[in-house]
Amino acid sequence: MLILNSLSQFISKKDPTTRPTTSPSQSPSKKSSVKPSYAPFSTSFAMPVIMNKRQLIEQYVLVSYTNSGTIYPSTRYTFDQFVSSLRTMGIEGFGADFMFFLGDDDEASFIYGLVNLALFLANVMVESIKTDSCDEPNWQHVSGRYAISNSCGQDGRSYGDEGCEEYSCPVDPLMEITAATSDNQDRAPPPLHCKPGSGDGYYSGYYSSQTTMEITNTPYSNTAGRTDVEGCCWWGRGVSHCFGGVSFIVVVTLSQTL
Repeated sequence: MLILNSLSQFISKKDPTTRPTTSPSQSPSKKSSVKPSYAPFSTSFAMPVIMNKRQLIEQYVLVSYTNSGTIYPSTRYTFDQFVSSLRTMGIEGFGADFMFFLGDDDEASFIYGLVNLALFLANVMVESIKTDSCDEPNWQHVSGRYAISNSCGQDGRSYGDEGCEEYSCPVDPLMEITAATSDNQDRAPPPLHCKPGSGDGYYSGYYSSQTTMEITNTPYSNTAGRTDVEGCCWWGRGVSHCFGGVSFIVVVTLSQTL
């Protein structure tokens, strides 16, 4: 409810300085035959409203939480970075034939654009901003034991298998990566990682939040039955936690157009 209330304040009113304070004394004789080179409501209305709501966004949206529930300004997600990314994705474009929707050329779609942005922010607040992280944390456990093989997938999922033949990055068993961030809570498990090796001698084990120790070379499985982390490099990344080979190939393709 706090998220919804915060975001409702964010989109509640347009910046009054972006509209004329008085109506013209007479209507123009005809409409201009020249179309503007930009999306009028995206640039003229959306960004001024967003800039005008900076304090609200920083106070209620771009905030993270400690284990005790203490709120602090996110160190990874800042307002200036947010605005810069939004200009690229929603106004200037990034080489693709689509952009983040901020509205078209009528006032109704401008409101829809702000609602679209509010929904996006509500989602990423839950996914990553609240934990001040850019990688999926190891969150699934049984009695305080977190399977290291949660890198392969949590909640019964297998991230590396979620794809299609034509539009997926291939799973490379030799890949070795460690996530940049983990959960910011006390006694949280270490960042997710992947490395080659499976079977006897390569059991990934588990992390105990009670002893804050990582127990390796033990066949402790995640909920999908994995006991190793070979080829398990497809955990969620980024502000919206893109999972699996399909999401990654989309992100890589888009980044190559920038």
